[in-house]
Amino acid sequence: MFRILSSPGPILLVYSTLRNCRQYKTIATALAYDVHLYQNLDVEIVDDISALDLARTDELRDRNIISLGHPHDNGFISWLLERNNSEGESPRVTCDR
Repeated sequence: MFRILSSPGPILLVYSTLRNCRQYKTIATALAYDVHLYQNLDVEIVDDISALDLARTDELRDRNIISLGHPHDNGFISWLLERNNSEGESPRVTCDR
């Protein structure tokens, strides 16, 4: 958990835009509040569609990302896993339930 807190840029929290996943935005808001309150770190909350747009413009390079949900629910997670698999690298993605 401590490595995620040492990001050169603000931490990015990504939640799903699917209708049945609205609770993830609430979770992201609570988590961002706690990280800012207790660690005094900046956290940006975006939906998965906005995160994909940021990835296309290479604005995620120096940021740690917490993405909420399952790859079936969150387009950003799905894209990230596909990208890592197609590049033949070992994924730097951790899926934790």
